[in-house]
Amino acid sequence: MTPATRINRRRRTRAPWPVALLVIAGLQGCEGAGNAGLFDATSQERWTIRCGTFTPADVPDPVAFGQALADMLRQVRGLRPHDVRVVTSGNTCTIYYGQYVKVASPRTGQLVFPEKFQQDMQLIRSLVYNQTATPFLRAQPELIVPDRPPGAEQWDVAHVRGTHSLLIAVFYNTPTFSERRSAAEEYVRLLRQAGYAAYYYHEPVKSFVFVGDFDATDIVQTPEGPRYGPRVEQLIASNEAEFRHFTENGHIRLHHTPDGQVVRPETRLMPVPRPTGESGLP
Repeated sequence: MTPATRINRRRRTRAPWPVALLVIAGLQGCEGAGNAGLFDATSQERWTIRCGTFTPADVPDPVAFGQALADMLRQVRGLRPHDVRVVTSGNTCTIYYGQYVKVASPRTGQLVFPEKFQQDMQLIRSLVYNQTATPFLRAQPELIVPDRPPGAEQWDVAHVRGTHSLLIAVFYNTPTFSERRSAAEEYVRLLRQAGYAAYYYHEPVKSFVFVGDFDATDIVQTPEGPRYGPRVEQLIASNEAEFRHFTENGHIRLHHTPDGQVVRPETRLMPVPRPTGESGLP
């Protein structure tokens, strides 16, 4: 892998990412253009409270038990009855409550759960059933995963035909942008439309985009250190603007080295992240 490209400190850098920037612009909408964006407001990440999940290992009849708890929740003062939802799958019953969108903290500017979420969570965890049981003590926030376009599940990085893929982008939410999952998936869709084998990977707070199907033989060991093999270099050369430098939310984020140089981070050939274990992603 080649060292990060060094650039002159005085040179202003413009991220040459037409596709990724269009994705971001489409999600946010264009001022004065009358464009509602590629997605409507419901594409904002929404969260719910997973009050509890019950299985036969917990109670003899999880579905009946869950329905009884849900009825109790609907009668709690301070909670909205219509926001209680019960989802059953076989002999497993899960109870959810509410929908919430994170907001910018006035103190730090970081995205946090709103005060209403904190109040509801505290109330739900404190509830007592049959005078002794606290069935919702371990209630947790859970991301509501939006519906995907048909076939989008095949774009998950788990379907890479190999052991490695080129990491080209990361998306994450900010106080002014909260559609990182949709952005990653839309970017993958557009890359696939252009003929590239592109994939997304969602972590709890970040979404990554990969391109290409490779393996360990595509990393060539040389006396000067590891380098990309011909297949990787051919892929990068086919779209230098998007495959040479790693971007964050559609932009190249410049980094300063200890010796005062400014570098553009390069894309990286990475082992395919798996559901278990550390991904090693930035």
